[in-house]
Amino acid sequence: MLIGLSVDGVSPVNESLKELYGTGFGINLRGEVSVSPNFSMIATLGYVSFPADPPDGVTVEDGEMVTVVSGFKVILPMGAFRPFVAIDAGATTVKISNISSETDSISETSGTKFTWQPHIGFEAWLGENAAIEMSARYVGIRDYKSIGVRLGILVGI
Repeated sequence: MLIGLSVDGVSPVNESLKELYGTGFGINLRGEVSVSPNFSMIATLGYVSFPADPPDGVTVEDGEMVTVVSGFKVILPMGAFRPFVAIDAGATTVKISNISSETDSISETSGTKFTWQPHIGFEAWLGENAAIEMSARYVGIRDYKSIGVRLGILVGI
């Protein structure tokens, strides 16, 4: 079993989010269980804060997302350098402001939304029990889509 800790950079894709927020930064805690040398089950708990960056004259609070997802990772074993693809799904609790495209009014939204995240990345093993992991991912949350990068460390327990 592996335990991981990572930092994230996440950039909003939706126009309404890009108008109000800059690139978000966060942290993740991950658990990973190898089913075979090429296949792992993953579970991740994450937090991202998006700094408010609205147009002049508009006031909004920082946005926040807390994500709980699980899924799988398919690994191409190539020695210490191991490329992978992964997908996970679960739920994200959001606290975000939106600009209505019809009325230009601002409203705050909070609630829990279905989330799915395809990833592509690599693990670089530093020995038998530790690896650096880097990946890029698409974060699919209805009305709150974003793209992100993750840099973390995995440690065997």
